[in-house]
Amino acid sequence: MLLPLSLLKKFIDTDLSPSEISDVLTNLGLEIDNIINENPSFKGVVVGKIKSATKHPEADSLNLLTVFDGTEELQIVCGDRNTKAGMRVALAKIGAVLNDAKGSFTIKKAKLRGVESFGMLCTAHELGLFEETDSVLSLDDSFEEGADIAKLLSDPIFEISLTPNLGHCQSALGVARELAAALNTPLKMPHINNADHDDSLNISVEAKDVCPRYSAKLIQGIEVKESPFWLKKKLEESGIRSLNAVID
Repeated sequence: MLLPLSLLKKFIDTDLSPSEISDVLTNLGLEIDNIINENPSFKGVVVGKIKSATKHPEADSLNLLTVFDGTEELQIVCGDRNTKAGMRVALAKIGAVLNDAKGSFTIKKAKLRGVESFGMLCTAHELGLFEETDSVLSLDDSFEEGADIAKLLSDPIFEISLTPNLGHCQSALGVARELAAALNTPLKMPHINNADHDDSLNISVEAKDVCPRYSAKLIQGIEVKESPFWLKKKLEESGIRSLNAVID
């Protein structure tokens, strides 16, 4: 079972480090096999906003971008042709350090087909956040230009071995309840909004002896599209592949 620290903290307030939380959970019988991404695998990556996007003058497969890093505008050559003006992206500036299968490497000024590039735009996979396509990571408008991506997005993930007697811990809330009891800390229960009665739903319960209560919610006007970043991140970190906004 994979459990991101940020999801655990939605149900309990604690200042304990991931390692200290791991010790408490292990002593409770929730054995922690590993803490994934305990430390960010990259540095020097900030939130950037694409100001303009045009086709590279010498290569149809490349885009020539102007990206604002919170302080200045940088020229970036990018291989993702889906990049466009207005997007907020993960910008690895010159001097940033990333990791791949071969080890760490430092971003340097480059020249691609005769045009200089002062950094690169990163995919979610290149930042070790979650598996995704080769598309550049697109962030929502809540991310401020120039903010450190490592502080915003790095999230330690607990890899937990569950035994058959701990079925009640097969959720973030279940693990948080155990941790709250051990730390004598209040548990923050999620708030659930109950829908008002909708006369357009015509439901009758015919076997009230075995189904004393039934509730349903009508959802209209939805669109099947890609999930927002925050939802994809939470699912992928928990070992669940994101499909679309409706299914997720």
